[in-house]
Amino acid sequence: MALTNKTYYAKGKRGIVYTADYNGKNVIVKEPNPNADVNTIEHEATILQLVNTQNIGPTYIGMENGALIAAFIDGMYIKEWIAHAPPKEIVVLLKKILAQCRVLDELGISKLEMTRPHKHIIVRANEPIQIDFDRATKTTKPKNVTQLCQWLTGSTMRPVLEAKGIFLPRQQLLDHAKTYKDTYTQEAYMQLAQLIEKKELSSFRKKVYDKLIQVPKGKVTTYKALAAACKIQSSQAIGQALKHNPCAPRVPCHRVVKTDGSIGGFNGHTTGKDIQRKIQLLHKEGVNITDGKVVDFAQKQHTF
Repeated sequence: MALTNKTYYAKGKRGIVYTADYNGKNVIVKEPNPNADVNTIEHEATILQLVNTQNIGPTYIGMENGALIAAFIDGMYIKEWIAHAPPKEIVVLLKKILAQCRVLDELGISKLEMTRPHKHIIVRANEPIQIDFDRATKTTKPKNVTQLCQWLTGSTMRPVLEAKGIFLPRQQLLDHAKTYKDTYTQEAYMQLAQLIEKKELSSFRKKVYDKLIQVPKGKVTTYKALAAACKIQSSQAIGQALKHNPCAPRVPCHRVVKTDGSIGGFNGHTTGKDIQRKIQLLHKEGVNITDGKVVDFAQKQHTF
């Protein structure tokens, strides 16, 4: 191959990457890191050729002197791109990444990088391009879809998405991911994919949640007091906003009780496991419940 202008670009645990020109095109040249325990270059070349058949990854060009040659991807890493992109485009991109992960699962390839794709996905012209397949393995239990769901709902990306007005139903997403992992069926995947939607808050719900996060651990408020703080008349409207809270427990709807100190509802239920969960959350924060009511209710009430 006629490689020219070879220039050092980056160094990883398993490879050293250079940029170069090849027949007028920008390419990367990935050589084995001499300090690595194992040479993964040929393995990555094999995987890259396979995923290229499904339009995933940078275009494979060839091998030269033990080095992998592939197209250079000029774009923005996904986390940086999300910070600048409008919400609708972000959701479209997330769906495309999820679809790519589904294809990798169907190929029986586990990339083993989807728990931190902010380092391994570059966005170019609003299209996601996955890079770095050196850790990818063939397996009957691939984890690409499930790992992506964990990343989207985890501490790294959830605040980033919520800051853009995108609120993914965390527990539903994780529950569906578990079902998908058990079956790998198209039906399970489609149910999961449908949850990747833009969940933009109304101005009313945002007002309610902004007030509610002011209630600290060890304190409670009431539906009526929260309604008054939001300058609305309807306590029932507060209940509906809390029922559809996508930001729990960061927006602590478990800290809202009835005016008489009784426990009220939780997750749309007034009995059963959800109420027991609400009691447990309050207890951990120093708010005790006896006979369905807050102990020392007057002292435990937060004042807005």
